[in-house]
Amino acid sequence: MKYLLLISALFFMDGCIKDSDTIDDEPQTTQPQLIIETGYLSCVPAMADCDGALSCTNENDDSICIEAESDACVGEVSCACEGVWVCGERTCIDTNDGFACEDELDTDNLCAPEDCGEPIAGGTLCDDGQPPVVACERNDSGLCEWLVAECEDSQINCVPADCSEPIAGGTLCDDGQPPVVACERNDSGLCEWLVAECEDSQINCVPADCGEPIAGGLCDDGQPHEVTCERNDSGLCEWLVAECEDSQINCVPADCGEPIAGGLCDYGQPHEVTCERNDSGLCEWLVAECDNRSVDRQLTIDACPPIEMTNDPYNIRSVDIQTDTLYVGVEYGGGCASHEFVPCPSDFRESIPVQMTVSLLHESNGDTCEAAFSELIAIDLTWVKEQHQAQLNEDTREIMITLLGPSESEDVLYTY
Repeated sequence: MKYLLLISALFFMDGCIKDSDTIDDEPQTTQPQLIIETGYLSCVPAMADCDGALSCTNENDDSICIEAESDACVGEVSCACEGVWVCGERTCIDTNDGFACEDELDTDNLCAPEDCGEPIAGGTLCDDGQPPVVACERNDSGLCEWLVAECEDSQINCVPADCSEPIAGGTLCDDGQPPVVACERNDSGLCEWLVAECEDSQINCVPADCGEPIAGGLCDDGQPHEVTCERNDSGLCEWLVAECEDSQINCVPADCGEPIAGGLCDYGQPHEVTCERNDSGLCEWLVAECDNRSVDRQLTIDACPPIEMTNDPYNIRSVDIQTDTLYVGVEYGGGCASHEFVPCPSDFRESIPVQMTVSLLHESNGDTCEAAFSELIAIDLTWVKEQHQAQLNEDTREIMITLLGPSESEDVLYTY
């Protein structure tokens, strides 16, 4: 919108306006738009000393000389020709020697939304996501239509070229990444490189952010869970209890799948097979190595010795039967004399299965030394099997053997 009464001082400041008393000395020439903005109200054909086509005067008797808008209007001063563009949105009235512009705006000449028809969209959004202004105004032909204004500077994004030489963001964020540096408009609306603050997710938590410490409990290896002050999934700092590492969690048989057989060691004992973590940290059945010792003593049962023997102390470490051999692990003290072991079988006792006691007699021969010894004794059970077949003539081939030591006993089933 253009307003009628803007002070004529604007023209005095620009040196474009002269009082009517001085127009003969130095006439001025300007363009019609300036006439419209400053409110010149009447125009007549140019005076003799005016280089333009019109001599116009405002209400303060300030005069100005202007050129015609087009050759078609040269020599004619009227509303139909010059008045349309001199008066603008004011009503133009033809006078005897020219035309005059009304003081008030010609509201009938203003555009209203209904004059422009169906509203239109402004097209592409400005860089700030807002649409450009669309207003119902007169176009250059004087017709009312929807006109799309250009985006304001503040609505147009800056590009790196607008910000000159790039800058570094300074100190890295806690995650080791640099803060974002972008070419943006500052508070004054000028484009410059702005360094963004680190995001919360880029700033490490410290214990004070998490409050009172908590206990994390123990892993299977007896070591505590690691407890650290970290950001949770919501981005808040809290004490988080780490899971135990795989190496800290014991394997259970279900972790290892189908059990496997470990085979037998030289003395008839099976390899120990356990569900353990392998070198890769995975749970699997692992077969332990055998005790590298071979059998220390081979004995045969045929009957109890004819002479009475003492049974000096020893401990039974293991008892097992493989095929027709009874393997007995023993421990005893000595080192100053040779030691003897003699198996002494009892009669069969009726039961299901048949039972027999085998006393393993120990003769230390007076050895009072206390060095620790261990032996693996293999006792051949062929005689026991033959006696069972000859005496009982049973279809079942099982005998429950009780190995009797000086102070303890072990039961083992013999099946042949």
